Amino acid sequence: MEQLKPALEFLKKYGFWLSVGVILLGSLGVWFKVTSDLVAESDSRASAIRGDISKVKSVRSEIPTHPNAISHEKMEEMIEKREDQVLDAWSTVFEKQKDILVWPEEELSDELLDHYRDKIPIESYISFPILEEQKIPTALLQQYRYYIANVLPSIAKIAKAEWTASFDTSSSARAGGMGMGGMDMGMDMDMGMGSRMGMGTGMSDISISGVKKGPLVRWSNGAQSELVSELFPWASRRPNEL
Repeated sequence: MEQLKPALEFLKKYGFWLSVGVILLGSLGVWFKVTSDLVAESDSRASAIRGDISKVKSVRSEIPTHPNAISHEKMEEMIEKREDQVLDAWSTVFEKQKDILVWPEEELSDELLDHYRDKIPIESYISFPILEEQKIPTALLQQYRYYIANVLPSIAKIAKAEWTASFDTSSSARAGGMGMGGMDMGMDMDMGMGSRMGMGTGMSDISISGVKKGPLVRWSNGAQSELVSELFPWASRRPNEL
């Protein structure tokens, strides 16, 4: 023990500085190791990138004519061919539907029909959004609105159903429309509604066999109202455009 006392005294006196030196040397060793690994990884990846660049350059030297221009030219040819095919398809559809998709001449006035009769396709004549000079008079828009209101019951008849939904619940809108030249049409619509009410009463009669008469298809009033809101959001007023 007596022999260790000088060593212990030395450690007590200089132990702190010895610890600092050991920690410093250890930190330098760790820093050197980490730095060496990072440098090696960086050199490895840089070498890989240079190798890939060299491969690309070799491919370019082997192919004097770059394929992109040729591919673009062929693609344009394919697009033109497909455009012709699409045009032929739409032309066929148009020929089949041109006798169906016509303006109802008996229900609408010539003044309204003359605005759109020969404008086919409509996109070639009417801009979107529509320009101020292309808008049609308010009275004609109101006329179209009343036409839609009157035609919905006949469409329901095709499905063997009864139309019960109100197309326009706004009395102020109807009054405004009648004031703008739509009075006759409003009267027609009211008469049509009256006839439909009478029809509904007839449908509810009891037949000779005791079976209650009614529409073949049950089309709820809620579903009809939802359809009106979806297809004709302007039902409570006049449309802004056709």
